[in-house]
Amino acid sequence: MTQGKAWYLDPVVANHKRQAHIALLQRWLGDAGTRSVLKTDLFEESNKTDQILFDPLFEKSRVFAFDLDFSTTRDARRNHPAGAASYWAGDIRYLEPVPKTGVFDLVRTFY
Repeated sequence: MTQGKAWYLDPVVANHKRQAHIALLQRWLGDAGTRSVLKTDLFEESNKTDQILFDPLFEKSRVFAFDLDFSTTRDARRNHPAGAASYWAGDIRYLEPVPKTGVFDLVRTFY
């Protein structure tokens, strides 16, 4: 795993947290095919340590990545420039980062 700005979380704990979240999401999603995913709170993706969004689990998903803070969103995008995610920054009450269908198969946030 590439180390980022890991000042907030020990690398061993970060890896454990990431693996636990991926296992939970795999249980929830099962063998579902292409999905539409909304991931809010991009702190983990901006720091690279315990991110889940760039896991192979989501490689065939249509991903919408959202955070209130512009720099957090920018850093997450920089950490995964080849990804097919759409990145949004701002107050979600005033944005509508929703696919035309208006439906997400998975909405995931971390606090």
